[in-house]
Amino acid sequence: METLNAERNARREAIIRGLVFAPELMRVFQGGARIRDNDSFPGRKYFVAHAARDLRNKLFEYVAAFGKQTIARSSKVDRALVLPEIAPRWVADISPELTTFANSNVVAEIATVTVSVHVLQYMDPLMRHEAEVPRKALDRQLLGLRPLEIYVTPEALRNIVNRWLDMPLHKHAHVPSPGETTIEAEALALWDEVENHLFDLVGSAAWAYVTLANEIEEFNSL
Repeated sequence: METLNAERNARREAIIRGLVFAPELMRVFQGGARIRDNDSFPGRKYFVAHAARDLRNKLFEYVAAFGKQTIARSSKVDRALVLPEIAPRWVADISPELTTFANSNVVAEIATVTVSVHVLQYMDPLMRHEAEVPRKALDRQLLGLRPLEIYVTPEALRNIVNRWLDMPLHKHAHVPSPGETTIEAEALALWDEVENHLFDLVGSAAWAYVTLANEIEEFNSL
């Protein structure tokens, strides 16, 4: 156990060294690691998941800024403008027909609703936006993290980002509704996974440097 703890601490030190270009993320990682190891910390699962989510969501921005990359943000303005236009037309045109179906014995498979063209014209950009969001998130992360390809292969980087985007960190980072609960072990496992990915992305180079320095020092002492 002591050996495992020593190795974990060494890997964490390497991650901290690797995050020297992003002091705020370094502090988030340090705080998250301390909370993760503190069994008696109240609400540990929420804080750990929140820290992991911030590390996942912000690393690519800090790497991009450090590497002078330009990242296009996914705008939410389109969606905000579209919804107010859709809502009244939806209520006026679609809701009455849906209510009619709900109150009848019409078979859902053969039921149809007439949708006016102007509603579809407003719905189309919303649907396009929703369909593009996952792809945009992947592309932004990959572009921002591209400088780290000197430490990991492009394929490994894509695998990490794909996994990050699939992680249910939002679920564990927030207090659930009454009657619902989240499992602490799952939140801790997600933190551990993010920590391992951070080591691969930013800590491995620092680990190699420190290991080499120690070997040189040991050799010189002979």
